[in-house]
Amino acid sequence: MKAMYSDKFKKYLSDLSSPKPSPGGGSVAGLVLSLGIGLFEMALNISNKQKHKTADRIAKELSKIREKSLLLIDEDCLVFKRYSQERDRSKKQLLLKEALKTSLNIAKLSLRVFDIAKKSQKYIKKGIVTDFAISVHCLSVAVEASLLNAKVNLIYLKGANSNYRKLINNISLKSISITKMLKNLQSQV
Repeated sequence: MKAMYSDKFKKYLSDLSSPKPSPGGGSVAGLVLSLGIGLFEMALNISNKQKHKTADRIAKELSKIREKSLLLIDEDCLVFKRYSQERDRSKKQLLLKEALKTSLNIAKLSLRVFDIAKKSQKYIKKGIVTDFAISVHCLSVAVEASLLNAKVNLIYLKGANSNYRKLINNISLKSISITKMLKNLQSQV
């Protein structure tokens, strides 16, 4: 059997499983977000055979967001690689803050896509609802993984970080609605 996609993932998975510090959890969170968006787009496109204008607009918006999420995969890798190689403590702190911001950007982007998913659920046909539910689950994983990374980075970041703590708590509270939507979607299967 000819490999369709596995060869394309081998390099990333090889790097991920190596003893190198990057790619790591932040990169995986960005990848899971990208996968969730792609699956959401698929469910929307399959469901939208009548070419509803709103669904078309949503699909285009998701495509742009997916491109941003792909950039965050590499951004996380690059920032953490620079952090792990840096010896100057003040520069390490700046890179740690950059890593924290990248994690929070993944989480915020995940919530943005989730908001779109809530509004778009009515366009998804019942026959494709499991793929849509899996996409929402990916969004949930991306948010939770990003928050874990952000919290760890915050522990090592020196100085007053109450704004970051508030942002993390805000995102955490908003992510509860993803869990509620998942339960609702699971009851439809």
